[in-house]
Amino acid sequence: MTQSNTETNCQQERILDLLKSRGYGQWIQLYEILDLQPRIVDIGTRIHELRHKRDLNIQNKTWRVDGVTRSAYRLLPGSFRELRGKPELEYRERRDSLPSVPVKSWEQVCAERESRLAAPVVASSDLPLFAESSL
Repeated sequence: MTQSNTETNCQQERILDLLKSRGYGQWIQLYEILDLQPRIVDIGTRIHELRHKRDLNIQNKTWRVDGVTRSAYRLLPGSFRELRGKPELEYRERRDSLPSVPVKSWEQVCAERESRLAAPVVASSDLPLFAESSL
């Protein structure tokens, strides 16, 4: 049995309302989402849709307590496509702290490759395979 678009949108809205109710950056544990009534079918898919179709920046984390895996989600400001689940400030700081790398042209890449291939090859007869020992 497949879900209709209205059921899917309704489930997305309920998850989003719960995330918004705590405010940006506040963690919502998975069991709280599971407790929503009527039940959410396939929470992972609904979160994926919120991220990729609605471009909401939803971050998740997992941790283990006494051998049991726990999960939580939080809503962050900004675009998921741009930030990929990172807080906006942290993303900007990381991006700005990265060293700028000069971009090589295709011709430069090919010239470097050619120079490596043109390097002289040492004949195998010049390389000692075993050290001579006097026993």
